[in-house]
Amino acid sequence: MKEERNKGNLEVLLPALLLPAVEKVFEARTRLDRKVALLRCVEAVRLYAAAHDGKPPAALADIKEVPVPADPLTGKPFDYKADGDQATLTARPPAGQQPNPGNMIVYQLTIKR
Repeated sequence: MKEERNKGNLEVLLPALLLPAVEKVFEARTRLDRKVALLRCVEAVRLYAAAHDGKPPAALADIKEVPVPADPLTGKPFDYKADGDQATLTARPPAGQQPNPGNMIVYQLTIKR
């Protein structure tokens, strides 16, 4: 009887111990997907500028040459700001998290003619 009770505890304890590791695997995949999507946005801005006399788009929605991915974490467009020949793309941290190098990415682009 004691062995069955211990076995039942193990069946409950094992998933509880593994759950944080499984969550970290999914978080790592999401971080990678975010980085790839953000780099695709960088390339989209570069292609737009190449087709428009070296000027970055005023907004990501102005890019029609290639599809511009949304942030896979939020489903919304990345933050984007253009100023002259410079542009900034930002992937903000998830809601409720403090910004840190693991959850926030900022790319500052300078378009050279």
